[in-house]
Amino acid sequence: MAIDKILPFLEQGMDYMGEDESNSALHAAGYLRPDELKRRIFDILPDPARTNLRDCRIGDIPNPVVKRALVELRKVVNTIIREYGKPDAVHVEMARSVQMSGEKRKEHNKRTRDREAVRDGAANTLRDLRSRGLAVNLRRDIPAYLFWEEQAHECIYCGQYMSQEQLFSGEVDVDHILPYSKTLDNSQGNKVVCHRACNASKGQRTPYEWLAAQKPNEYERVCQQVSSLMHRGLMPYGKYRKFLLKELDSDEFIARQLVDTGYITRTTAAYLKCLFENDHQVLGLKGQLTSELRLQWGLNTVLRQDDLDLKNREDHRHHAVDAIVLALTNRSRLGQLTKIRKAGYFDRQTGEVYELPEPWENFREDVIEKINAINISHRSQRKVSGALHEETLYGPTKTTGQFVVRKSLEMLSANEISMIRDDGIRKIIERRLEQHGIEIGRGKKPDKKKWKEALVNMKMPSGVPIKKVRVLRKEQTIQPIRQGKSSEAYVKPGSTHHLCIFEWDEKGKTKRDAVFVTMLQAINRVKNKQTIIQRTHPERPDAKFVMSLSRGEMVQANWKGREELLVLKTSISTNNRLIFARHTDARKSDEVQKMAFSPVGYGTLRKVTVDPLGRIRWAND
Repeated sequence: MAIDKILPFLEQGMDYMGEDESNSALHAAGYLRPDELKRRIFDILPDPARTNLRDCRIGDIPNPVVKRALVELRKVVNTIIREYGKPDAVHVEMARSVQMSGEKRKEHNKRTRDREAVRDGAANTLRDLRSRGLAVNLRRDIPAYLFWEEQAHECIYCGQYMSQEQLFSGEVDVDHILPYSKTLDNSQGNKVVCHRACNASKGQRTPYEWLAAQKPNEYERVCQQVSSLMHRGLMPYGKYRKFLLKELDSDEFIARQLVDTGYITRTTAAYLKCLFENDHQVLGLKGQLTSELRLQWGLNTVLRQDDLDLKNREDHRHHAVDAIVLALTNRSRLGQLTKIRKAGYFDRQTGEVYELPEPWENFREDVIEKINAINISHRSQRKVSGALHEETLYGPTKTTGQFVVRKSLEMLSANEISMIRDDGIRKIIERRLEQHGIEIGRGKKPDKKKWKEALVNMKMPSGVPIKKVRVLRKEQTIQPIRQGKSSEAYVKPGSTHHLCIFEWDEKGKTKRDAVFVTMLQAINRVKNKQTIIQRTHPERPDAKFVMSLSRGEMVQANWKGREELLVLKTSISTNNRLIFARHTDARKSDEVQKMAFSPVGYGTLRKVTVDPLGRIRWAND
């Protein structure tokens, strides 16, 4: 309808938009230009899911990472507005991948169209196969079919031919080259098709970890196979490189997150424009500029104790330093920075170093004062979701608290040999290890290569191969998930959902205890329509409920004579220990400075909440 209205005026020679109303085909047809359209301006950020698309032009967002980012953004921005009023402008740091040149956009669009054409061709082929009687599911099987074509119809691991019938009959699996559990890489570039037996044998290992030590010739054959596919133009180079990877690098996950950051930044800018009449009041800035200004103003060392002039990413407050720089970035300062860059940062004749003037006197000292006063707000993890238990199934024994679990020989530790349930098999393995000069027992850590060589090709006296053994386990936390005469299954519960701290008086002394509730118990309470957090001690009804704690929740505590603001990282139910970290510590979980509290120290804990502005309030738990 719009085309029918506008086209006659275009045929008369009018411009589509036209700055002059007399020469605008849009105006002549009765429409307004986009810049003339009035939109609703909000006092606070609205809920994007409940907003008219005309008023808040971001629409439905399928990406869960972006949804979470907008939820947190809305909390912070609206809290700031309620406390200080609406800002005059908002500056957003743009990820480097956000700005894409016209040429790169063309390349990106071409790649997208090419991929769509290939998928459409695969879909047509599968429709034809389905019409001939094969059980084909287009949504599930198109990726598998494309991988099958990419691999020249061969299993990527054993090299044997895979027919179309095998591909859709359940004999073939889609496998992650680098384990998804370790890399969180679920992209098409990390997937292949292989026989189900090969996938089961590989398990949660990389091709190198699986084959290089135990079957080097087989690993070499796999590498040659994928190299051939790559040189024939069938397999992408990036996928080929994954087969050669010897050690997993967690930075790859960070790189993947940066892609989300680009999308988040664009969507964030669109969302923030709901607050302003003019689009230019939301300014997007490149990350390189933030880094340069931070260096010029000497802010890299604000959170460092050493002499390295580098940003300290191990402290959450480095984001606040960036926010200060972003807020003070304007055209004038960027112009000054450009001049300094062109001059080479110093005068070649006099040797004078050019520096960008500080925004005001004692600027760095003021930044340090404000940064040191910041309390970090952490998001608590109270949602009942995630792994309910470990994947391993345990078998019961006649002894209470004792179970058996099946393990492959190569995955056994030196301490587990003595716990092999079958006496005959245990003695055979012990003799083999003794022949290779390997000591077993608690605390022994034999060479991995020597260990695998010793346990390869193990056989019973009858000639039956020994591939897996049953190992005895004493576990207090193992619980049944299925019980009955015909079938029963026991599992080790997954993470702790929350814990409740209780205290009571016993002979004039205050006693404390923590009751740990696993994710499995929490979901059962939800199913049974019970309260998730139960304020009565299961064994001492007279005990007083003190507080509940989930991961990410915060306390103020006395740690080595100092009052500290801490965030709960994890808990250990077997010895009633709670593991905290300082609220500012942004290091990985295995590097963070851990602060452990036992029941004796529970009395020094007081649960608090920290709002988006960093204000501490006592939690009324």
